[in-house]
Amino acid sequence: MLGEVLEVSREHSPKIQESVEKLRAREGKLLESQGAFDMEIRQDSMLRADGFYDGRSVDTKLVKPLPDFGARLSTGYRVTVGDFPIYEDVLRTNDRGEFNFGLVFSLLRDRAIDDRRFAVAQGELNVSSAELEVLVNQLSVQQQAVNAYYEWVAAGLKRRIFSALVDIALQRETGLEQRVREGDLAAIFITENRQNVLKRQVLLNEAEREFANAAVKLSLFYRDPHGRPQVPPKERLPDGFPVIETGVLDELRDALAAARAGRPEFGL
Repeated sequence: MLGEVLEVSREHSPKIQESVEKLRAREGKLLESQGAFDMEIRQDSMLRADGFYDGRSVDTKLVKPLPDFGARLSTGYRVTVGDFPIYEDVLRTNDRGEFNFGLVFSLLRDRAIDDRRFAVAQGELNVSSAELEVLVNQLSVQQQAVNAYYEWVAAGLKRRIFSALVDIALQRETGLEQRVREGDLAAIFITENRQNVLKRQVLLNEAEREFANAAVKLSLFYRDPHGRPQVPPKERLPDGFPVIETGVLDELRDALAAARAGRPEFGL
């Protein structure tokens, strides 16, 4: 059952889900900032509504911003038709138009960093921070789930022990009554045993409450397929404390070591 508790808590824990949603939101922001480097289609057109000259032009370009040196790569096609005044003759192309190719980069200003690259770097840092938060929350929730499970097991075993002690005292009382009837013992022994039964019954009632409280606490991590808390049935209580296999502990230690090695934030 411990494996179920760990798996369910990992999938349905509100704390983990909240941190995962936060991670997705930051990944969306990062994707949005990376969109500044997407290829663009630009088009400029010039039309004359009236007048002596009827020249028209269409200039279409593909522009791709580059992440280094504030560079921008472009290629395009421009064509003009009709007549232009002499002071606009620079706009004229031949009948088949013209292709162009361009590369622009910064020599000084915005060469090392600009708003677009800063937004991407900030977004990557935010995503990295959110990933660390997800990892920390997963470890925290899993630890809490393990603690809640073992508290439930301990409370259940304690309840089972006190229940057995009450049964023993009741069985002893039957034997004492028989011996008193036979004149082998004084009646005071029955009175003393009944006091012991009451004391053990009180302890059993306290153990019942502790077991119920532990079950409610465990239900926060032991959820149904819809994510709703469910109280574990008494029948799932093991006969003793389950032992975590050595291989599982080794895998957990390896995972933690790898997480620390790959995340410099652990050294802060």
